Amino acid sequence: MTDGKGLGGMQKVAPGTPPNLALSLFGVNGLTSYFGMIEIGKIRAGETVVVSGAAGATGSVAGQIAKIKGCRVIGAAGGPAKCAWLVNEAHFDAAIDYKSEDIGARLSELCPEEIDVFFDNVGGEVLNEVLASTPQKGKSHVRTQRTAAEDRQASRPRPSDHDRAQLRPRGGLRLGPRHCRHAGGIDSA
Repeated sequence: MTDGKGLGGMQKVAPGTPPNLALSLFGVNGLTSYFGMIEIGKIRAGETVVVSGAAGATGSVAGQIAKIKGCRVIGAAGGPAKCAWLVNEAHFDAAIDYKSEDIGARLSELCPEEIDVFFDNVGGEVLNEVLASTPQKGKSHVRTQRTAAEDRQASRPRPSDHDRAQLRPRGGLRLGPRHCRHAGGIDSA
């Protein structure tokens, strides 16, 4: 925590704010979730939102923001305990265990009409399956900076060629030490 002097753009944390909230919900994770869903994804009540890495710090907040806004939220996470937490504690509508379930089949079952917004935290197989199963009318694909960096690693599958054809990339997020800004383009940073 800081007094906000000398580190450009940092704000003093309100007295009584628990450190875990200052570093998560009110920090980079919360800002990424908020701006990704509200400003870039432009979610609206009744839309279907899929969140990868949904049991993590950013994904869980993004999914809960979508629920608060009246969206139907499907989360992808690794393992039955994480998936149970998503549905029972975070109140997602459904969860997909990417470690033991056929992601494409579960997406077809849970999202037969369309996926309006895909909040992508991990890239790889989940991203490819969402892109392959999304009807042409899908609205937007929000990628976090972490996703773009991980997709550049040779061991990770790259987004497929139908990325731009099926989900319109609405932007990427870059959260720097001096400010939070919306950077246009899918891999901007």
